[in-house]
Amino acid sequence: MIPKSEPGQPGQARTEHMVVIKVVNDEWRVVLADNESKSDVTARRGDRIRWTVEGSDASFQFSDEKVVGHSTRVLRDGTPLVLAILQEASNGTHPYAVFIHKDQAFARGQSPPRIIVQ
Repeated sequence: MIPKSEPGQPGQARTEHMVVIKVVNDEWRVVLADNESKSDVTARRGDRIRWTVEGSDASFQFSDEKVVGHSTRVLRDGTPLVLAILQEASNGTHPYAVFIHKDQAFARGQSPPRIIVQ
């Protein structure tokens, strides 16, 4: 996680959470960049999540578009997807799905991967 100051919000550090979608032990997994055993991102409004996929294009489906401003997104292999947690996001757990185009399979997280807004 990388703390950053956002323009227009002096003194308020925001965090960028790094998430990687890759093959781990022969299956597609959604994992935190610094901990392959976890996939859940616990974030505050204004924090950013940076997803990267290693080895395939992928489609994302978010359960509540008020969390990151989208219900679906497509991510190209090697191109990061960076989305901010919106001010309208409700507190709680928000699952999402990642579909891997290359293998026509869903990536597994902590069943399913989740964004936890605090």
